[in-house]
Amino acid sequence: MPDRVRTSSTGRALLGMCALLPMSAVCGIPLSQLAAKPPSLLLDKRPGHSGPVLSVAFSPDGEWLASAGADHSVRLWDVKTGRQLRVLTGHTAMTPQVLFSPDGRHLVSSSLDHTIRIWDPASGKLERVLSAYQNEDENVVPLAFTPDGRLLASACGFRSMEGGCKDPSIKLWTFTTGQLAGKLTGHKTGIRALAFSPDGRLLASGGEDRTVRLWDMATSAEVRSIPMELGAYALSFSPDNKWLAAQENPLIHVLDVASGRDLHSLRQPHGGFGVAFAPDGRWLASTGAEPHLTLWDLATWSPTHRVAGEDVNCAGVAFSPDGKLIAAACADHTLKLFDAASLHRLRTLGEPAPYAD
Repeated sequence: MPDRVRTSSTGRALLGMCALLPMSAVCGIPLSQLAAKPPSLLLDKRPGHSGPVLSVAFSPDGEWLASAGADHSVRLWDVKTGRQLRVLTGHTAMTPQVLFSPDGRHLVSSSLDHTIRIWDPASGKLERVLSAYQNEDENVVPLAFTPDGRLLASACGFRSMEGGCKDPSIKLWTFTTGQLAGKLTGHKTGIRALAFSPDGRLLASGGEDRTVRLWDMATSAEVRSIPMELGAYALSFSPDNKWLAAQENPLIHVLDVASGRDLHSLRQPHGGFGVAFAPDGRWLASTGAEPHLTLWDLATWSPTHRVAGEDVNCAGVAFSPDGKLIAAACADHTLKLFDAASLHRLRTLGEPAPYAD
C-alpha cells in the first residue's frame, strides 16, 4: 500500500470504521479501493446489495426484513419468500444502520452523508430527512427508538481519522415532528452504538472514548460510565432489563445493569457489529468471523451452535419478533436467514459477490 493514501471525507470515515476492527473482512472492501475516492458501489438490476451489508432489522410483525449497507441503499425483503420488495435510494454514502419504528409504520436509516432518512415501508416513499448533522459535517451512525416510539436517539461516530466528532452528544428527536427534544452529553468522542432498555427507563451508549454509559431517561442524567479496553461496537439489553450485552472485539461482555459489573465475557473472534438477545431471554446471538455467527445458551453461558467454515464476516444481527429466526448482515453482500433453534441456514437473500483483491 502506498505510504500516503488520499481519501474523501466519506472514504476517511469508512477507513476509520474499518480500522477499528478487523474490518477489511467485515467491510469486505480492500483498503486499496478507498484511495482517492469512496468505493463506487453502484446499484445494479440484480436483487440484493452491491456491497457489504451492515445492518438488518425485522418489522414488528415479523413479515418484512430491512437491510442497509455500503452501497448506500436500504432494501426491504419478504421474510417468507426471500423476495426483494423495495430498494430505497437517496443516501449518498454508506448506511450503517436501519430500523423499524415500534409500530412498524416507518423505517429509519442513518448514513455517513450526515442525514437520517425516514421512509414509509409500505409505499417506499421518503417521508422526511433529518439533516441537523449536515451543517456540522458529522457522520450519523447509531440509531435507537424508545419502546413507545416517541423518541429517536442518534449520534455521530467513526470520525477518528478526522479528529473525532465535533459534537459527541446523543441527540433525542421527537419522532412525530422531527424536532430536537434534547441532548445527552458526556462522551468525549464519537459513539458507535445505542440501545434502549425494553422498559424505556435507560439508554445505553457505546463510545469511542472506550466507555459504555447508561443514561436515566427520566432525568437525562448519566447513571454510570463503564470503562472498556476498546469500547463497544454493538449493544443489546436482555428482555428483563437486567443485563446489557456489549460487543467488544473479540469479546462480548454481559454487564449487570444495576451494578455495572462484568458478569460474563464470551469469546467471539473478530467480533462484528452484531449482538442480540432472543425475545424470550434464553439465547444471545453474536456475529464476527471464524465463526461468523454464534448462538449462546444463557443457562450455561456456553455456545450451543456456531456457523463457521465460510470465508465471510457478518455485522448486524437480529431475532425475529417470535424468536424463531435469526437474520445476519454479511460482508459478501447478502443477508442470511437461520432457524434460531438449530442455526440451520434457511435462505440467503441477495447474491454472494465478495470483493477480490
